Amino acid sequence: MIAVISPAKTLDTRTFNAQVPYTMTQFQSNAYQLVKKLKKIKTEELMQLMDLSEKLAVLNIERYRILKRTHC
Repeated sequence: MIAVISPAKTLDTRTFNAQVPYTMTQFQSNAYQLVKKLKKIKTEELMQLMDLSEKLAVLNIERYRILKRTHC
């Protein structure tokens, strides 16, 4: 299984188009488990795991850690 866990750097979360169809994830509980683990990962580990620059790794670590506890 391949999982994409990092949103685009320029993701615009302020606008929403209700006309665009969307689907619900089939692996939502798996995603929550994955994010739970990623909240505890160190920057260096994420850099190596995803072959990321330090700047992107730090950005994503911050994203994982601020996710609402009700979800993860």
